Amino acid sequence: MKPRAAPLLALLGAAVAEGSAAAAADAAAGCNVDLTTKGLPACRQVCPEWCWATVIGEMREYYDKKPSTCQLDECHVVSGVRKASCCTNATECDFTRSGPMGCGNPSGPDEIMRGFQQEIPGQNWVHLHGRPGFDCHPGDGCWPTEATLQKLLIAGIPVARATHGHITVLGGCRARGQGVTEYRVLDSLKDPATPLWMNYTLLTLGPPPGQGDGPWADTCDPPARWRRLNLV
Repeated sequence: MKPRAAPLLALLGAAVAEGSAAAAADAAAGCNVDLTTKGLPACRQVCPEWCWATVIGEMREYYDKKPSTCQLDECHVVSGVRKASCCTNATECDFTRSGPMGCGNPSGPDEIMRGFQQEIPGQNWVHLHGRPGFDCHPGDGCWPTEATLQKLLIAGIPVARATHGHITVLGGCRARGQGVTEYRVLDSLKDPATPLWMNYTLLTLGPPPGQGDGPWADTCDPPARWRRLNLV
């Protein structure tokens, strides 16, 4: 994904009812879960602009409960969404500046949302988006509250978090003392063998300039299924 002035994107797989009881029980004990130990793959993106396809592929394998084939997942996602053949060395990272979008071109919120709906139709996908051209600030409703984020993760629901020009998956949480919780970020630009963790402030507002990925933003009405699970 390339940097853009349009609003950031947060895509959340809707909660499954069977996870609600576990979420309620575990929330009192604190947030301590790593979904990569429960089938969520951590993949490296094949092409420079395929972070979006990597995230969709990771989520699809997690919900389908199938062994991950990261590179094939990415090209199959792009092929399906763009109606093209993107699984050959000659085409998969092809970038075009005019005419039909090439396999290697960056994506945007509408196409990413379509990819989630197309590749993982069994989940109710929710797009949290803000006002075009405006950054989001705390209290704007652009990202889930920390309590909601923890309940989602405890319930086994990974969260796709997009920033300016990049998208990652939040796949875990752990207590670090003094009331601070850190969240596992699956970043397809980094080595998955070295887990990346951020606290809620870094996730939402971003690290200092030049020191990492961020900030996170967008806004939407709370989804009905979150209400049924007491997640809002």
